[in-house]
Amino acid sequence: MQRVLSFSGQTSKPDHFADALPNYVESQHHQCVQCSLPFPAEPWMSGDVRSDVKVQVFSNRLKGGPGEPKRNVCGICQMQFLAEKLNYREVRGEQSIYLHLFPYSFQTRPFVSGLSRQITRIRNSDVLSGALRLKDAEEAMLKAAKTRETKLNFTTRTKENKAQPYGLSLPRYAETLGGVMTFPVNAVGENDTERFLFAMQYALLLQRHFGCKVLMSGAVTPPLDKEAFGDVYFDMAPLSGRGLIRHNDYREPRNNGNSNKNARGDDTGNLRQLWKELEYLYTIQRAVLVRNSKPLLKLVTAMADQALSVFHAAERLAEEKAGSGGDAGWVMRTIADEVRALAKSRGGYEMHELDDHLQQLAEIAWKGGLRGKTLKKNSLMAPMDEVLRKIGALGQELNDEVLRAAAAQDLYEHLTRIHDIESKRLHDACVKFVEAFFDGVFGEVYHGKLSRLLNHEKVLRSAFHFYIRQQIPRKAVTTNGKAGDNGGADEEPDDETPFQEGEDTGDLF
Repeated sequence: MQRVLSFSGQTSKPDHFADALPNYVESQHHQCVQCSLPFPAEPWMSGDVRSDVKVQVFSNRLKGGPGEPKRNVCGICQMQFLAEKLNYREVRGEQSIYLHLFPYSFQTRPFVSGLSRQITRIRNSDVLSGALRLKDAEEAMLKAAKTRETKLNFTTRTKENKAQPYGLSLPRYAETLGGVMTFPVNAVGENDTERFLFAMQYALLLQRHFGCKVLMSGAVTPPLDKEAFGDVYFDMAPLSGRGLIRHNDYREPRNNGNSNKNARGDDTGNLRQLWKELEYLYTIQRAVLVRNSKPLLKLVTAMADQALSVFHAAERLAEEKAGSGGDAGWVMRTIADEVRALAKSRGGYEMHELDDHLQQLAEIAWKGGLRGKTLKKNSLMAPMDEVLRKIGALGQELNDEVLRAAAAQDLYEHLTRIHDIESKRLHDACVKFVEAFFDGVFGEVYHGKLSRLLNHEKVLRSAFHFYIRQQIPRKAVTTNGKAGDNGGADEEPDDETPFQEGEDTGDLF
């Protein structure tokens, strides 16, 4: 206690470090792997820990060379791991993630006692219960993101009425709860990112529900004290999840709801931004979800690549939805606003600039009639496909001006063959589209760097597909003036020709 006990506001004494450093140097390979305090340590035994804790793992505390990589542990830490093993039901093959809940000031005795009694009641009503799992995590996350309400509904049973193995592990002995509460989460998933996203839901919802700080870590003991982080701290975000979790420390706004920087340079509103991005993600997931598709995982992984990759991932998910009986174009237009907002949130200033140019290109293409006779993808993508084909030939032999003229002329001839009609307005629209792409996208966003643009060709196509889909006009009523079968919701125009009778095409023909 004399070595480790500290109080808020107390400054550390210099002799603490002076005492610890010689012990660390002189007792090489024999310190406790958990605390490094100068206590006697013995080889760690697998019988004292849960199966997901490995006592034989290579560590910088061990000497190199041949031999058994046996780690050492002191008596205090050994008892802590043993208590955890006895306190929680073990599931074969589990990989626990720990949620450490810190009060902003302190936990009141009635709160801790009430929570202990509630856990005891659940235990007594279902003696085989092992974990609490959210009944509808998607609905809970969406509601918390939109309204900040966190009414959580848990279950201790699976659909087959067996004990729930995944979720928030329940302690066998509720008396172990105290001022700082630690709950293991047995996360379901086939990889680290999927398991991280599962546990992240519990961390964010419990932070809102209990009104406390949450530290999410792979360590059974908190690696930080509560003064060292803001509201939520992620100690273990996988690399493929870094597009969503771009910081470790997340904080609510402290300046009347406005995001700003604190004295250490931390963004004090980044937790609100995270919730907003999660709202976009779960809204998209709800629209495209099919069996075994895992849209949340695919979108988060795409965010780790680049902002434009979100469009490609969302397009593929919409096509998967269409393959199971949906309409990919209709699904894409349904989620287009959320996909665009998510990409802009991920991509920053450059993505906002590209968003403006792609919006302009989509408006030119739709109002100018730069499409085939249907509303299928290959028809709508005609102008973008043409400029991307031409720009790939940019070089010393074919300069910028030659390619602009060739792209506009070839696009015009392609469309006149399809519609069997010629028009000066159509030609002007082709020229306007090509000029806007070369000047805006290639010139201002990519700064004339051809290799970078070509590297983004696939995701640029997907992005433009979303923008052009948003240009298709919606019909709120049927031809007889009554609401359609969908209750008056907007309907997709007939998938026949962009130049139907009575349609406003900008008086091109």
